[in-house]
Amino acid sequence: MRSERERSSIGPGSRGAAAADVVRVTVVAGLPSPAKSDLVEALAARAPHAVVVHEPRAAGPEGLLARLCSDRKRRDAIAVLLPGSEPRLYAARWSEIAKTRPSIRIERIVTAVEVATLRGELASSDSLASRGWATGPCDGRSVADLAVEQIEFADALLLNSGPGGAGRDRTWSEELAAALNARAARIDASACRLDPRLLDGAPHFAFEETVRAARWFRALDNRGSGLEDARVLRFDARAPFHPGRLGALLSGRPGRFVRAKGLCWISNEPEYALGLSVAGAVSRLFRASPWWAALPAECWPANPEARARISADWDPRFGDRRQRLAFVGPDLDAAVLRRALEGCLQWAGDAPLSAGGLSSELARSPEASERARCGRFSSEMLD
Repeated sequence: MRSERERSSIGPGSRGAAAADVVRVTVVAGLPSPAKSDLVEALAARAPHAVVVHEPRAAGPEGLLARLCSDRKRRDAIAVLLPGSEPRLYAARWSEIAKTRPSIRIERIVTAVEVATLRGELASSDSLASRGWATGPCDGRSVADLAVEQIEFADALLLNSGPGGAGRDRTWSEELAAALNARAARIDASACRLDPRLLDGAPHFAFEETVRAARWFRALDNRGSGLEDARVLRFDARAPFHPGRLGALLSGRPGRFVRAKGLCWISNEPEYALGLSVAGAVSRLFRASPWWAALPAECWPANPEARARISADWDPRFGDRRQRLAFVGPDLDAAVLRRALEGCLQWAGDAPLSAGGLSSELARSPEASERARCGRFSSEMLD
């Protein structure tokens, strides 16, 4: 039987009658930084009996599981993710493991953010491979992609200001964190000093709730949650984008958006819904799936409920083709951005397509989902 001190060493008190028999895991994510190192040290100091494991792989908790299985004592644990790890994928793997190992659970996911460098990381087009953080030879993600995703999928965000509080960088980082993640607790760690008891008030991990914390997800959710937020714009339209105009928008960034996600329809790619992902300086456009309108009826799902959902969103002219996008920014000018998006639409009677701007070759290439297009986004745009 563990002592009360051990049971409450990393997080708050019990959840459920058998909490004392559960191994609770605090997951630490973030790019390499003093903030991340100090967070691990502070958590370990508060819980001297906890197991600290630096996960050897990005996609799964094999290192932690091996350590816990070899340890006869049921101790809480701190799992430190590799620089290139996505907490969402790690947690998804844990969700599968929990079905057979209910005695081990994630208590919360904490992402450490270095305020002084965050603005520069988002303005960079560096790939993870260029930093030595790629998880494999086919990992084409950027540093900006990862930095944003680690903020979005977290229950607590540790914002390290460094000496002097980092001034405007701190203010902007706090506003960005609030814009990207609607749920996470934001904790000040001025000059890398952290009292881990501050984490006790942060939300507990729950996979669906942590996924839904991302404001772009809330905006695109059919229930409409998040649409009232001034830092988010949801854009829907039943007309295709002109590829050149969309390319110019992604390069120029009207409205000062920092994040964008969703599906779009461009006029010279009528058969496929294209996925759009913007994180800082990096924009990705890739084939997501065929539009149902482009497929013969025999390829539609046989399930009547699935067919009914498709039909409920059907346009007599365009079928299911549409724009369905969410844009996020700490100081988003939604009116300017909406006008710019509407100006990207191509209507009957518009001039023929030009060869310039955004080319459909990006969407057609086999490696499209791993290729980044970098626009004129810089740290000056964030001032």
